[in-house]
Amino acid sequence: MTLAYVKACGGDLAHWEAHWRRTAEETNTASPRETGASADTAPYLGLAPFQPQDAGRFHGRGRLVAEFIARLSRQRFLAVFGASGSGKSSLLRAGLIPAVADHGVGGRAWRTILMTPGTDPLDECAVRLAAVSDATAEEIHTVLTANARELPRLLGRSEPDQPTLLVVDQFEEVFTLCGPLRRTRFITTLLAAAQAAGSPLHVVLGVRADFYPHCADHPELAEALTDSQILIGPMTTEELRQAITQPARDAGCTVESALLAAIISDTAGQPAVLPLVSHALLETWRRRRGNTLTLAGYQAAGGIHGALAKTAEGLYVSLTPAQQACAKDLFVRLTALGEGTGDTGRRIRRDELNPGDDTRAVLDAFADHRLITLGVDTVQVAHEALIRAWPRLHQWLSADREGLRIHRHLTQAAQAWVALNHDPGGLYRGTRLALAREWASRDDRHTTLNASERTFLDASVQAEDAERLRTARRTRQLRYLAIGLALLLLITVGTGVVAVRQWREAVTAHQMALSRQFAMQALDLADSDPGAAMLLAAQAYRTAPTTEARSALLSMSSLRAYRGSLTGHIGAVSQILFTSDGRLLISTGRDRAVHLWDVRSGAHQATLSGHDTWLKAAALSPGGDTLATGGEDGALALWDMTARTRTALLPGHTRQIREIAFSADGRTVATASDDTTVIVWDVERRIRLTTLTGHSKAVRGLAFSPDGRTLVTTGDDKMIILWDLARHARLATLTGHDETASAVTFSPDGRTLATAGGNTTVFLWDVARRTRLATFTHGQPGQVITLRFSPDGDTLATSGHDPTILLWDVERRSLRGRFTGHKANVYTLDFDPEGRTLAAAGEDGTITLWDVTQAPLAGHTAEATDAVFSPDGRILATASSRRLMRWNVADHTLRSVDSVDSPQINALAFSPDGRILAAAGGAVQPPSKARDSTVTLWFPGEAEPIELAGHTGPVLDAAFSPDGRTLATAGADKTVILWDTDPHRVIDRICRTVTRHFIRKERERHMPAPPYREACTPA
Repeated sequence: MTLAYVKACGGDLAHWEAHWRRTAEETNTASPRETGASADTAPYLGLAPFQPQDAGRFHGRGRLVAEFIARLSRQRFLAVFGASGSGKSSLLRAGLIPAVADHGVGGRAWRTILMTPGTDPLDECAVRLAAVSDATAEEIHTVLTANARELPRLLGRSEPDQPTLLVVDQFEEVFTLCGPLRRTRFITTLLAAAQAAGSPLHVVLGVRADFYPHCADHPELAEALTDSQILIGPMTTEELRQAITQPARDAGCTVESALLAAIISDTAGQPAVLPLVSHALLETWRRRRGNTLTLAGYQAAGGIHGALAKTAEGLYVSLTPAQQACAKDLFVRLTALGEGTGDTGRRIRRDELNPGDDTRAVLDAFADHRLITLGVDTVQVAHEALIRAWPRLHQWLSADREGLRIHRHLTQAAQAWVALNHDPGGLYRGTRLALAREWASRDDRHTTLNASERTFLDASVQAEDAERLRTARRTRQLRYLAIGLALLLLITVGTGVVAVRQWREAVTAHQMALSRQFAMQALDLADSDPGAAMLLAAQAYRTAPTTEARSALLSMSSLRAYRGSLTGHIGAVSQILFTSDGRLLISTGRDRAVHLWDVRSGAHQATLSGHDTWLKAAALSPGGDTLATGGEDGALALWDMTARTRTALLPGHTRQIREIAFSADGRTVATASDDTTVIVWDVERRIRLTTLTGHSKAVRGLAFSPDGRTLVTTGDDKMIILWDLARHARLATLTGHDETASAVTFSPDGRTLATAGGNTTVFLWDVARRTRLATFTHGQPGQVITLRFSPDGDTLATSGHDPTILLWDVERRSLRGRFTGHKANVYTLDFDPEGRTLAAAGEDGTITLWDVTQAPLAGHTAEATDAVFSPDGRILATASSRRLMRWNVADHTLRSVDSVDSPQINALAFSPDGRILAAAGGAVQPPSKARDSTVTLWFPGEAEPIELAGHTGPVLDAAFSPDGRTLATAGADKTVILWDTDPHRVIDRICRTVTRHFIRKERERHMPAPPYREACTPA
């Protein structure tokens, strides 16, 4: 049979027969070693990765371990890439770490540290480093966040020159489990610590190969990877033979030559099957004959590709129906859905699972067969190979991926709500709650919710219902009051002077009631209909200047960016375009017409008719003289915008046109269609130049590069294709969206490409290098429909299947602002030529205009806790958890971002001259530790702030004296401290108070050898 495999693969029969006979003789005649291992102890680990203590059972990777050590003797940073299942974790854990710990590098002993990032990699790193040094985890964390280049000094306090190896396995967790801020901070810190001059720290990353593009998104990491990466390929035949036979021999077992030959044949050319091999060998060992692993046992287990699925499926089928439901819930929760990558494992806490005997039985069954790993309070799959190999699990994950994402968001929101002590502000509302309720009501979804998720969802529903009842009650009360007052007015008419007075009082009361009603309605409409909200607020105050009216009127300041609405469409608006001079706005939509609007006055100027179907797409030539439109009939219409008449109707597509774009010179126009094609047209000659075919599903987006040489298309097949227009050929294909690639646009300079997907994601790409630069997430789950760069390229606007418009700072890769003024999905956006005004339109048929320079400032990733203007009004400082941001008031741009070593900033204060900024910090709930009781000062011209120590509890407020010489702070420790901000005055006061120099004992204990200047000696 073995020779048949060789013959089928075109191998040399004589060579392989001699090789296998030699192997068989070796494996069958060699005496088992007297290693102390029992033949009853499994020699193979199954899916579980090898750990450092398993080094004695780890074989076949000696060559790679030697290469790693050689590289580490020359460099301090190394990244090991390999496909899931290539054995990289085992290689690092049982190969590299024991080799370095036992023998060192270059004859020197090394300290070794192993970690996985988890949800907070910096915290995890600090804990692991503290275990091998005499510094505490808190000390290390402080250094990591403040100045990572000081870490080598801290690690070297006990043994200054001893090298340290930090292995970060499963590095991909920084992309799947932790947020962007923590991810960036960890990567920056890790590289800074390794690259610091004289650093004893050597860093090795273990990364799944399909996360290589994610690594390239971080410029510092991409640069470090240039000459510091190793790719783990499949084992050679000899290496695989050692990995199979040596553990068996060490355990007192032998391997049949036919079994060895079959495994080598089954794994030929497959780079990521080592977990499957290990599991198949474990199952074969369980079916051994005496102390011999046989081919028959291997085949009974299911072989390489069937053993894992057979084991998992067999266990699942053996469960009761209730236990099967628990198993489904367990494995779905243990899987992190890929975002442009394959699905990965997810470590969860046991309390995320529903408690009970059925859950415990499932955990025990799958843990006993080494398919999952149980920690003290955690659960995870033993290896991600299970996710790929078990068809039933794959079916569960594929059946409703969008529903699984909704569930995952619900899980995270419920956990955050519990952590916030059930703060009502953490509950779901609006669209997010509606999506969760709809998902939870389908089929047996309620059975997959754990107790905290059900409580969270029920609390969210109750809170929304209560708010709805309160609103209805207020409206009803106001209505009854108005009716009652009106009746009172009628009753009092004709009763003389008293009646007149009562009438006036009734009128006043009636007006006040109306004022309050208008005010309440204004606040309710602020997010969905800003124009009506503003009018109602003004009407409320004009009717009667009640407290409620004044509150509503002043609250309209939050809508200062709103510049009005254009109404006149019947049905949804699908496209809006500013003319080149910014004076007119063109819109198309469901009513089959082209509308022209005067932007300044808001007046509707003209309606152009000529289509018989919904107009889905439109584009204006760069010169503004030609308009192209397309719709459900698949035909392209061209319009003369001077004469405002249609000049051509060009049939070409067999299904609806989704997108239209002009080249920069206006001579060419391209159309994208649901028929999977893109047609490029000659505008002047009205002819088809070429048809581009490369997508397998509907094409949704397209864009010309500013130089007109490249066309980019996106579609439902998730592909982003770059086309060379000179050759009408494909240049490259970009991948990353795991659902529909719905939109695409170039930055004005052509260097950056933005693409949008069906899973709320927006990617920024480097066009020249074809690499991903950044990822933005747009609001609620669903498709991002449109993207627009501002004319200067600094801002990217996004909208999608929700009423929200987001503005992103392209350079800083952060959220800059948001607008909410629609009742339904926003389909289209466009900037005016100056970039100051953004037009938006969508499903509700309304076009809204927004002043981009007046957008609410957005950039904090946590609750913003304070804001203060500088005395000259030019700078606004805002604060949140561990973060201080300074903004230019004139143009609302972000000036700087500073990190603060405090869990919460409670108050900010500028000195009267604006030169010093003070921040008072410390978490109030839960009670803060003393180290969180910070007062931080920023001085002009100094890169690093200073911290003042003195409070023993959270610092709640801060204020400067009128002359700016004294800062007062008040704390939860019931004290107010006055601080002098001038170091020279503090020294003078110290010298006046102490009135002496150091005595000899003090010098010997505290001071270095002279020369030095006495602290209180006159200058």
